[in-house]
Amino acid sequence: MSKQITRREAIRTIIGTSSAVALVVQGSEIRAEVTHTWNTGKRAGLGPMVMRIHDIPNEHDRWDHLGSALSELHTIFRSEKAADNARLLRVNDKGETPVEWVDDDYRKKTNLAKHNWGNNPNMLLWWQLLILRLEKNFPVINVRPFSEDSNVWARAYVGTVLTKFLEGKDAGSDWEVTGEFEIQVNLQKLIGKKGSGAIGTRSDMWSAVLAHEMLHNLGHRHKPDEYVDGRQINAFHRAVFCGGTYDGKKDVPGFG
Repeated sequence: MSKQITRREAIRTIIGTSSAVALVVQGSEIRAEVTHTWNTGKRAGLGPMVMRIHDIPNEHDRWDHLGSALSELHTIFRSEKAADNARLLRVNDKGETPVEWVDDDYRKKTNLAKHNWGNNPNMLLWWQLLILRLEKNFPVINVRPFSEDSNVWARAYVGTVLTKFLEGKDAGSDWEVTGEFEIQVNLQKLIGKKGSGAIGTRSDMWSAVLAHEMLHNLGHRHKPDEYVDGRQINAFHRAVFCGGTYDGKKDVPGFG
């Protein structure tokens, strides 16, 4: 028999999981413009992730490539191991760790700084990932297309999803998550038949790409072409690519 825990109890508990995820097709017509939908289902003690693919035809098995990436993200995006990997990575011989860049207005909306344990400006991402790990209703991931002959794999808006600590009686122990993930993928990178081994078909590549763009949606930034380990958004997508074991020495793409 499983024990039900409150949000107050949950926020004090760090949950780690590592199970594989099976994908379940949920249908293809949630909204008129949705061409396909993937739903990971509830697995490994985590609520489902839902991806809605908009206006992307299934040439080159594109739906399958995105679905396979979602399968990997189900657990690794919300794993404590990956969150710690990105936060604690040593990026130079001085022992410095990756830093955040989040706009002040977005950071203020999270209410994190109102709590003594939330004053560290480099801990926002860690708390966001904890909340998303505990949240039953993970925000929908909307994926839309663009086509461009460049090194850019994907793009995303900044700040479309907000994780907010609530004020009042349960301040610091209760939260809300609003908004949806909004990502655009470059169809010229999402190319190759399933099983061909082409770089555009690799689930580890696309899970890292999606993770990077999802962090933009969570308010995180970097300068143009600044794909260095010193930014948490980059360190995290590399942690996702490496299953939470990125050490700064492995060859992990920046996705331009």
